[in-house]
Amino acid sequence: MKTFKSLLAIVAISAIFVVLPVQGANHWTPALKKSLSEAQEQCATYLRLDSDTLARYIREGYPCEDQVRKLVRCTLLNLNVWDDETGVKTHAIVNFFTPIQSDTCYQSRTDNCLRENVDPLPIVQVEQRAYQAFQCYYRYYGNVVEEPQYIPNSLETRREFFRDAVTIANIPRPIVEQFSIGKLIDEEHFRNVLYVHCIRAGYYDPKYGFNLKHVATEFNVTDILSEKVEQCQRQVREQCYEEPQRMWQTFKQCHDHQEAGYQIAQLAAKEYLEETEPLCGDAHGTGYIAGFKSSPFPKLNFCYNGQC
Repeated sequence: MKTFKSLLAIVAISAIFVVLPVQGANHWTPALKKSLSEAQEQCATYLRLDSDTLARYIREGYPCEDQVRKLVRCTLLNLNVWDDETGVKTHAIVNFFTPIQSDTCYQSRTDNCLRENVDPLPIVQVEQRAYQAFQCYYRYYGNVVEEPQYIPNSLETRREFFRDAVTIANIPRPIVEQFSIGKLIDEEHFRNVLYVHCIRAGYYDPKYGFNLKHVATEFNVTDILSEKVEQCQRQVREQCYEEPQRMWQTFKQCHDHQEAGYQIAQLAAKEYLEETEPLCGDAHGTGYIAGFKSSPFPKLNFCYNGQC
């Protein structure tokens, strides 16, 4: 299983960490959360299923019917816990079920169910595979969690967040070009991009720090859910008070690094370069046009927004 090592590069393109409750970052869109029932109701609307029909499906334990299979697959896709090619995202779907404390066999029981009922199915039977996978967790893993859970971002969304961060942080184009060839860690601009990126994506809250559960769900790195990492983060936050230095030092001191993930970061930077062009007259791609001087705004006989 991958460890949190790849966070660094993963960060750049893929949104690496995540924030605790978004209370301290209300100026950004909060991390997306949904409950299984919310996702299910949305899919019922998409599939034009009335409330009585949906209630029957739930009451009967999701009978093996064509519309039920469509509903289940839609729900799992809505929660981003299913992929038609790779199957169920085990590290993410478990957030929506909780076993009874005395049940010590829930994991092995669920794994056996997946092997017997999902693995033999042809990959093209996407609805049946999704349905059987859901049934394994629904019947053998635990009770449905009613509270909304963090929804992991798609790879495309992570790339979009990275490109947004580059733009918001106003990173000069030559620096982005360095990002695109893998020169990330030691670049002073990188911590600014990383800081904006994590907040923009809802992964980091300046008030609370990294949300390790979100990180684990996003990147399948459940080994970071340890007291050791939490203690390290608390110590760094007690020592550092300024952002983005506090975020950067937390990342450097508490999270392992590795080269994996750089390819994703480079790809995001390359996409940014392909999608944008230097400003007209900005020969060096700095983001500023040489020789341009701003002139004062003319005074008017009336004013807007108190700017008189």
